[in-house]
Amino acid sequence: MAKKEKNTIYQLDEIDLKILTHLSNSSKTSLNQLSNILGIPVSTVFARIKKLEEKGIIDKYTLSVDPKKLGFNVTAIINFSVEGSHIEEFEKQISNHPNVLFLYDITGDFDVIAVTRFRNIEELDYFIKNVLKNPYVKRTITNIALRVVKESYPHVPLLIE
Repeated sequence: MAKKEKNTIYQLDEIDLKILTHLSNSSKTSLNQLSNILGIPVSTVFARIKKLEEKGIIDKYTLSVDPKKLGFNVTAIINFSVEGSHIEEFEKQISNHPNVLFLYDITGDFDVIAVTRFRNIEELDYFIKNVLKNPYVKRTITNIALRVVKESYPHVPLLIE
């Protein structure tokens, strides 16, 4: 795959936007289906998708899974206060934990925030106590989500408005 330029912003034409819109709604859409929907040859769809991948606009194809159906009933948002010179080291360490879904370097009273999922409160408790063994973690604040109101990645139309 071609080297992705980190901060490049690309101008997309209407066909690229339509391809991205359809793939963001269902990444299982086949080249033939996209060709029929858009009224363009399969070879054009293929070439456009390849170019979007090479530019890094299409980063990956994913699957959406219902975590509750797999037993992950606790969603926790955890704020971490970390000793300044060790923030990136801490982020690398915690980003590898399978229960950490999203990890952000933030401004404000805390340095790092994580969105996590656990099967139960005991798993969450164990995770937090282990994190607090790290000498560079000064403190944490944990919020437990009572219910999910919305979880989604932005779809292409939202990104282009």
